[in-house]
Amino acid sequence: MKAANGGKGMSDNQVTIFIDRYLPCYIFFGDGVKLGYISDDDPAGRPPWATRSLQINVDDDRVPVSTQRF
Repeated sequence: MKAANGGKGMSDNQVTIFIDRYLPCYIFFGDGVKLGYISDDDPAGRPPWATRSLQINVDDDRVPVSTQRF
């Protein structure tokens, strides 16, 4: 792709590295934190931290207002 646009942008390898770094963020900051993920090694997709995590809810001023285990 880089060759098709005059050499601008990331190489294929750089794109792969970028995605490998950032894709987990979408899982962690999406429903993946609570619901799990898709993995060939663990078809159920249960996160290793299941039942050992703490959710801290904050108000608009970032003051903790409640907690919940998951």
